[in-house]
Amino acid sequence: MDHVIDPAAPQGAGHDHSHDHGMGDYYLEQLLTVFICGAFGVVAVLMYHFDMLKHILVEKFRFSVLLGGITLLVITALRGFSLWRSVGGEHAHDHSHDHAGHDHAPGEACDHPNPAAAEADHSAEDHEHGNIYWRIVVLAFPLVLFMMGLPNKGLSKGYLEAKLGKDGALGELKDVAERGGEATYDFSSLNIASADEDKRRALEGTPAKIIGQLRHIAGSPDEFSLFYMKMNCCGPDAVALKARIKVARPSLADSFKKAFPADAKEHQWVVVSGIIQFAKTEKGEYITVLRIKDGNGIVATNPVY
Repeated sequence: MDHVIDPAAPQGAGHDHSHDHGMGDYYLEQLLTVFICGAFGVVAVLMYHFDMLKHILVEKFRFSVLLGGITLLVITALRGFSLWRSVGGEHAHDHSHDHAGHDHAPGEACDHPNPAAAEADHSAEDHEHGNIYWRIVVLAFPLVLFMMGLPNKGLSKGYLEAKLGKDGALGELKDVAERGGEATYDFSSLNIASADEDKRRALEGTPAKIIGQLRHIAGSPDEFSLFYMKMNCCGPDAVALKARIKVARPSLADSFKKAFPADAKEHQWVVVSGIIQFAKTEKGEYITVLRIKDGNGIVATNPVY
């Protein structure tokens, strides 16, 4: 905007507007953005390397996380190099305006920028650049979790209990005739069969060897619950696959209770070997039951994701 020179001001006196801090804020913002992107790339690669992704993602998506991390690191390197070249090629330039270099008379209007307006513009810039710090704080939160060693285990016990609900004892069940045949290893197949009459007839009496987590049923010494949280994509979308473990003899129930006490071994990962049968619940639904015949029917194992 135009402004009038004060006639009382000494001729030749000028006023300066420094814009150096504006470029400094710009480069600081760029550096912080490059840093946070590079940090995310490093975390993605390390989580894949240390097999931490198994707690939150199914296997088919884990390699994609590695590729994404590598891509981020490459982009970060290219942007960092570009920024370094830009800083090195930046020439300092003087934005000061000297009234002595103009031929207008005192009191005449000139088209120099108004210092007050320039100051107002810079204030707006400072406010905008200040937001980068809050963005970095928010983006840094996942990085802090990684530095704390998280995620380091599967779904929490509280989450599992809420997802699984309460299991009531089935009571006495009639034994089914053993038919032999090829053992079933897939937990999903058992859950599908429990809802299909033809599949129930095909599987009942055949052997199974299933990996899952053990859950005690209160007041039922010869019965346990077996479950497996199947992730279709990631942890929050996990679906509970459930079955029951029925011990054939009371003496075996006592030995299992000693091997897997409720307080110390709840949600223990186990391999269960038994004979498949199906029982009807009070709600009219069928549930898969694995009947255990000997002391090797339940064996502790490492977690499987």
